[in-house]
Amino acid sequence: MLNIKIFEVDHGFCAAIQNNDYQILIDCGYHSRSGFFPIRYLFGNSIRRLNYLIMPTFTEGSLTGFYDLVGHSLSNCFTIDHLLVNPFIDRSSLPELITRNFQTRHILRFLNDVCERFSSVERTVHLGDAKLSFFWNTYPEFLDFSNLSLVTFLSSKGVNILFPGNLKAEGWRTLLRNAKFREQLCQVNVLVASHYGQVEGYCSEVFNYCNPNLIIVANHNHHQTAPSAARQYRRQLQRVHRSGQFKVLTTQNVGMVTIQQSSNSLAQVITERSETYQLQPSETHQVEVSNPGNP
Repeated sequence: MLNIKIFEVDHGFCAAIQNNDYQILIDCGYHSRSGFFPIRYLFGNSIRRLNYLIMPTFTEGSLTGFYDLVGHSLSNCFTIDHLLVNPFIDRSSLPELITRNFQTRHILRFLNDVCERFSSVERTVHLGDAKLSFFWNTYPEFLDFSNLSLVTFLSSKGVNILFPGNLKAEGWRTLLRNAKFREQLCQVNVLVASHYGQVEGYCSEVFNYCNPNLIIVANHNHHQTAPSAARQYRRQLQRVHRSGQFKVLTTQNVGMVTIQQSSNSLAQVITERSETYQLQPSETHQVEVSNPGNP
């Protein structure tokens, strides 16, 4: 059984994935008012081992939860089998990246120490009947953590979900030069909006290949979704779903979003506000586009 939870947080982003016996966490965002922290969620559900901790990017919002999780791991209270980040984020690139992206350098020592725990990133990982696929931009082509996000596709039967991290438009366009990335986009039926649904994370060219039935915007008070960005996402879906069978859900409005799939039935999308939707398979569409770059 596949179970994906996209949490309502007010700092960063956080999603938990369970596929049979496999446990995966994407990012370490937290909610300061509700008291939600990834480690509390995991311990509260008797999870003492993560097969994969995927850190798409590093932000002030995610680092607090990351410190907490790694601290429990170092004290042998918790096990992380594989800690994945963009492979271009390492000891040699961190000093410049920290200087350019954070106001203080106090996290450099911590991340330098944690670098030793980073696992090598394979392009594709099979976890039972689920598959993880990873893509990333390179340093020093990009000098910001947002565009160095580790982009994650999860595929399992009728669920094909994309977690793009905090990619901005220029980062999207660079990845679109990759034919394999474009092929993966064509399979997506759930898109988590990049960069909390802010304008900086929107790239219209993505929708030349990506035809999701559901867009999830993990936003909060610190990262309000601009009305213009929300309109752009809805307009793109209306362009290819003329029947109107699509959804744009924001965690700020509906709370935690859960995607569940068992056996061969269609996946269910359940919100914390007790709304339930049936997730339709992706419908690949053909659009006349100019060559985005190298094949």
